[in-house]
Amino acid sequence: MEIIKKYLDSGQYVKEKTLKTTIVFHHTAGGHRPDFTIDGWNKDTLGRVATQYVIGGISITDGNSDFDGKIYKCFEEENYAFHLGIKGNNNKFDKCSIGIEICNYGYLKKVGDNYINYVNKLVPSNQVVDLGYSFKGYRYWHKYSDKQIESLKFLIQDISKRHNIPITQVSFSFLENVLKQKEIKGVFTHVNFRQDKWDCSPQPNLVNMLKELL
Repeated sequence: MEIIKKYLDSGQYVKEKTLKTTIVFHHTAGGHRPDFTIDGWNKDTLGRVATQYVIGGISITDGNSDFDGKIYKCFEEENYAFHLGIKGNNNKFDKCSIGIEICNYGYLKKVGDNYINYVNKLVPSNQVVDLGYSFKGYRYWHKYSDKQIESLKFLIQDISKRHNIPITQVSFSFLENVLKQKEIKGVFTHVNFRQDKWDCSPQPNLVNMLKELL
């Protein structure tokens, strides 16, 4: 699968080489273009908040799918940036993890027959998934596209093989015990590390793909 290199400016990630033992995936809470996500990180004055990979999606405005499933690489896997934001952790899990972002707006609110994201933009119904229950306070979510799931699967398998990272069962709950460990190995999502995060949501296509990897 093709990986497009669009490297961040040198000051937007840490060039120190570190051993990788985990894979952590997120969603961006933003639009469909991975290149725009990377451009946004370059403009970030807080500094060095990024992941190694970003997977593009489908536009909610006009349905453009040119970037759907496209994988962009932001910097070398051996380096790191601060994608977890864990207080009091001394960034040890940022250093040992390879991060993957999925371009996606996250939770939605249903207003009449419409679905609205957190920046008050309309999301078309064919890009909405109804979990059938409330997750993190929300039932409706911006759907991860099939091509995004395919690309995420490829990255997890490829990274796992090259770095000898075990593919473990993924939980969609906050795992307080993980934060207490000196070392972690396996596949995680952002919600495992922080109670205040929504990424990623347990959408059926994502859950089924992760089960296939076990």
